[in-house]
Amino acid sequence: MFYDKNLVTQIYSLKRLTRLNRLRTAIEHLIWDHGFQHFFFVLNGAVSIQCHESLTIHDLPDTWCQLYEDEHLNQGDPLVHYGMHQALPLDWPSIMELPEYDTVEQRGVMMLRHHHGMTGGCVVPLHANSLHGLLILVAREETAQEHVRQFLPYALLLGQVVMERARVFRQELQAENVEKEASSVGTLNSRERECLVWASEGNTNKEIGKRLGITERTVVYHLGNACRKLRARNRQHAVTRAILTRQIPLEGLDDPE
Repeated sequence: MFYDKNLVTQIYSLKRLTRLNRLRTAIEHLIWDHGFQHFFFVLNGAVSIQCHESLTIHDLPDTWCQLYEDEHLNQGDPLVHYGMHQALPLDWPSIMELPEYDTVEQRGVMMLRHHHGMTGGCVVPLHANSLHGLLILVAREETAQEHVRQFLPYALLLGQVVMERARVFRQELQAENVEKEASSVGTLNSRERECLVWASEGNTNKEIGKRLGITERTVVYHLGNACRKLRARNRQHAVTRAILTRQIPLEGLDDPE
């Protein structure tokens, strides 16, 4: 098969996009021009349409998204399972012919897709170093299965380019979240920071008091203030938030003894 140089150029042009919403729009236009109506992309973490631990881009119908979340369909979704555990891009019918996906639950998920107008497409597993994710393309109803299969090399290239851009966007979002976290919490004083550091190393209130030369009751007071300032549920949560906002070090303090 000879590659369409124009299509390859279009896919590589996505690397120049600097905003997540522009990437989403560009993918929508590109896949529509080549026989597909919807896409779903997720990078890292548990696969879910609304998973805050992952970076997800998609243009799936709202009705399908709501049903998918409400019924926890991702747990029996053969397309997601294939994308997260295999390596080669494959069209939907070929996936469903594999013996491991011949179950009532998995076929039920595919039937629901069909009822929502998603009758065919392909899945692209994406794995690079510590990154993992998948791209699902949903074909328009008039698109022939043979066309979907011929598009698989381009779908793989598209997935890899999108994964690279999504990796950058994900890093930027994580940095923004850390900055927001830092600006939304109070500033700890030196004693509160010391108490949290020793607490992070597993010391009890009594042990912390001994190390700092203060009473156990005073330790409780300082840790309580730290939780309040950091809007934390407990001392463990406060330690995590203090580290994320860079108010205490990851390595702890040197033992004065």
